[in-house]
Amino acid sequence: MKFAVRKKWLMVAIVICGAANVCLTGLAGEPFEDSVESTVYKFERSLYTDKEKNPDNEAERIRRTREFFAELNDAPRKIAAIGMMDSRYVYVVPPSLIPELLGKLLRDDDLTVRTRAVRAVAYNRLSGKFVDELLVLLEQPDFEIKKSVLHSMGRPGDERFLPAIRKHLSHADPSVRVAAVFALATWTPVEQVGDDVTALLKDPVPEVRTAAVQALVRFGLSPYAAQLVPMLNDESSLVRQRAIESLATLGTQATEAIARRLNDESSSVRAAAALGLANLQAEAFMADVAKLMHDDDVVVRRYAVKAFALFKAPAYRVKLESMLDDPDDYVQREALEALAALGDKSSAPKVARKLAHENLLVRQSAAFAMRSVGDATYSQQVLRLLDDEDVTLKIHALQALRIFGDKSVLPRIRMAAESDPSESVRDFARYVIEGLEG
Repeated sequence: MKFAVRKKWLMVAIVICGAANVCLTGLAGEPFEDSVESTVYKFERSLYTDKEKNPDNEAERIRRTREFFAELNDAPRKIAAIGMMDSRYVYVVPPSLIPELLGKLLRDDDLTVRTRAVRAVAYNRLSGKFVDELLVLLEQPDFEIKKSVLHSMGRPGDERFLPAIRKHLSHADPSVRVAAVFALATWTPVEQVGDDVTALLKDPVPEVRTAAVQALVRFGLSPYAAQLVPMLNDESSLVRQRAIESLATLGTQATEAIARRLNDESSSVRAAAALGLANLQAEAFMADVAKLMHDDDVVVRRYAVKAFALFKAPAYRVKLESMLDDPDDYVQREALEALAALGDKSSAPKVARKLAHENLLVRQSAAFAMRSVGDATYSQQVLRLLDDEDVTLKIHALQALRIFGDKSVLPRIRMAAESDPSESVRDFARYVIEGLEG
């Protein structure tokens, strides 16, 4: 049974790819039967059909695939065919043949074909097999080609690429320097490239410094993590924001330095500081974070309220309830989720009022919160949500009703189990009925 289902969805995926190609070629005005995509799609589908009928005949599929690629005589068809190796939900090209095919494409006369092949090399983690070809392509003057090649070089961590990557850390174009930094971000051992990356923290371009900050996060809690703290004072708000997020991700205890950014002139930095302190569970600064709930910037208010869903501090329950009156719907949603995390029944009356909010997303968050703050007193209010058209809202309502344990709602839930338009709602209603009757 499982195999049959899997087979069905594999075929659907290939048909979807074909349908997408029909739409694209239709827009271009070229008949699908004569299009570049048609050539690839027809072969791909035939290969899939053969694999289903003759799963053990791998040798024949290799022969056919090798022959198909050999007969491709123009760049557009070659580029479309490369997609069979790196941009599908279902892959039918025999894996053992991919290195051979990409090796030839990397040496193609057309530069666009070679460049497209680089992406497939990176996807299949085959850079180590094509060192010479990639090094040659890296010398192309085109910046986009350089970035694609650098991306592929970083994935295997092959020392043969290291001199070339280091050379491009000082390239005149900032976007190339960024690509070189990210090529080193997953390198192991980190000690081999740590100094190269930290040197870019002083790059004159903010985007490059930001890339260096993000690369240091990928190094984990290495000795280089300490280099992130000074970046909290960077002149660029983007760099400061990324430094906060990085320090919080690493779980470092640079809480005092992050807390100073709660008063940053940049709203994005203030928001990042609020959430970063919550992620670090820096309870000593909760009062400072709470002040941002009244910030003039709506995004800062959202993140300040969101922080208390992580702090889970009962002392701020009343404060969070007051945020349900904020003019911004998303602030209200964050407040509802923070109150849900607290699970204090005292919040139920104010949360219940949001069940009738005009914004669907607020109603969803209120229904979700009722699971932890509500009880059978609110059964009828929650039950009315089953008349809504939104499936997610109805599922949240049913979950709350099951937790309430109020059997008086069973007749309406049985109606949902029998006649709701959504199969998901019908199934979940039956599950709730079992729970209430059991």
